[in-house]
Amino acid sequence: MNRLQIGVLALGFINTGLAAFGATDETERMSVIGTRTRTLDRFTRSHYVINRDEIERQNAPSLVDYLAQIPGVHVTRVGVMGGNTSVSIRGSTNDHILVLIDGIPVSDQSQISGVLSLDHLGVHQVERIEVAKGPMGVAYGSDALAGAINIITRTQVDGGSLLGEVSNRSYKRLDLSYGINLNEEWSLLFAGHGIDDEAFSEAEEAEGNSEKDRYQRQAFYGRATWSQGPWVASLNVERADAEKDLDRYSFADELVRDDLNFVSDDQMKAVRLQGRYDGGTWYSSIKVSYHQVQREYRDEIDALFPFDGTSKFDGEGQFSELKFGRAFGATHVDAGVQLREEFTEVEERNESRSSLGYFLLTDTRLAENWLVQLGARQDQFDDFGDQATYSAEIVYENRKHMAFVRTGTSFKAPSLYRSYSSYGNPDLKAESGKAIEAGYMYQADQWLLRADTYRRNLTDEIDFSYITSSYSNIEGEGQYEGAEVYGAWQWRPDHEIGLWYASLRYDHDDSETLARQPKRSAGLSYGVTSGSHDVFLQGVWASERPDADGENLSSYTNGSLKYGYRWSSGLQTYLRGENILNQSIVHAEGYTPYPRRIFGGLAWQF
Repeated sequence: MNRLQIGVLALGFINTGLAAFGATDETERMSVIGTRTRTLDRFTRSHYVINRDEIERQNAPSLVDYLAQIPGVHVTRVGVMGGNTSVSIRGSTNDHILVLIDGIPVSDQSQISGVLSLDHLGVHQVERIEVAKGPMGVAYGSDALAGAINIITRTQVDGGSLLGEVSNRSYKRLDLSYGINLNEEWSLLFAGHGIDDEAFSEAEEAEGNSEKDRYQRQAFYGRATWSQGPWVASLNVERADAEKDLDRYSFADELVRDDLNFVSDDQMKAVRLQGRYDGGTWYSSIKVSYHQVQREYRDEIDALFPFDGTSKFDGEGQFSELKFGRAFGATHVDAGVQLREEFTEVEERNESRSSLGYFLLTDTRLAENWLVQLGARQDQFDDFGDQATYSAEIVYENRKHMAFVRTGTSFKAPSLYRSYSSYGNPDLKAESGKAIEAGYMYQADQWLLRADTYRRNLTDEIDFSYITSSYSNIEGEGQYEGAEVYGAWQWRPDHEIGLWYASLRYDHDDSETLARQPKRSAGLSYGVTSGSHDVFLQGVWASERPDADGENLSSYTNGSLKYGYRWSSGLQTYLRGENILNQSIVHAEGYTPYPRRIFGGLAWQF
């Protein structure tokens, strides 16, 4: 692999459409054009990877810090870390993106939207972050209307690592991990993470709110892996606890105000078991998982908020998959069945939903440089019927060029809260989407260019009606169109630069579902590695965008800079700055703009 190929992986926003979503060999992903790893539960060329090297190069503490670097992806952080953070892909809402951990869907039915909060996910256990754009219903069923975020956890690591970090604004972070290969068959990995952030008030400080809203998170991750010949099996166990001081909207002042005793306490537990047999021309795999999210809001009654109290929410999910794949000459076929079950307590009533999905995916090489992929899926729900989805893609690729056209459908089942709460509607239909996209990439020895364009339509969008005081499907069709252009250039042996630009157009500017989505955004990444010195500069610009009340939020440029000095092959100290331009970055009116922050840290691998 040449230095440019290594560089574009490190920049984190370059499309790795040269291999399948979920491939495990980084060298194959970038250098073997025309050979595609047959993991067709990953099924799109609009695929982006942020690998472990990039995570360690930046050392940002939260998963969403890395997602904001990808063209067409916009992150809205309302308040401090651990707050109401949402992620958008190509103008989507937060609940139109499927979150997966190791290829297994993870939801949070204790939330109104049913979406897992990404802000509570650290990166201490993450090997890489994969983002697929476009409808992914064929591969995963419900939720992937606009795309999917797949978090691949670390596997075999022989040795340990430690990261400690502090800031000028009451912040502490500690990450630990240790892996050991017991023998040729067994390996173990353990990782722990803790963060304590008390930087500023979530409610706007300019309005007299002075309470520092504290956020604390602790997490543990363990993995056991067994492999023997064609057999591989792994068991993952995770637990995360997060506590955050909250503020509340005051209807009397029409402002977000400090609430001195309002706290949220979140707990997430997960167990995942996976096994695979690879017989050469065929394979079979099985996945089984269980996860639980518990949330408690504690708020004692006080003079400013006389209707406070305590409330608890509980969401659970189970997933199982059985899949088979076989090669028939130039055609590879994958077929499987998935069972998803979700549970929650809605207003002291236990509600649940189960779905059974059958899928068939084919991958046919018509000629040396031409590839056609087709997929079909049928999902059966126990409460609102069946949903069918499809996908089709044609790809041309050679050593320097890659071009593709893809179309597909997907859907989003209504959350349990939106269906069965006192504000719910059991007659809600699933939100449905259809998209078409095309892209072209050119790769030379020292530079890479890519351009993508897309159009997607949404029908039966779900929104809250203040007229009926319930959720309902919106009549009509929403249309989103956009383009993304980006590239990388290695202009000196140790210098890499990347640029991207994304535009978005939609036909209903006043829709609340589009709140805080910029129509234009751009980014820059610049990395230098010279001897013991490592410098990484990054910037993201977003245009004006509508707030939930229809008023425009100002454009902003968010820049970050990290300088590291490597004392030995395993020891580095560094300084990292966020919002280095000290701009007033407002993601939502009434909340404190993000301040400039300076971090200092030590990273040690042993």
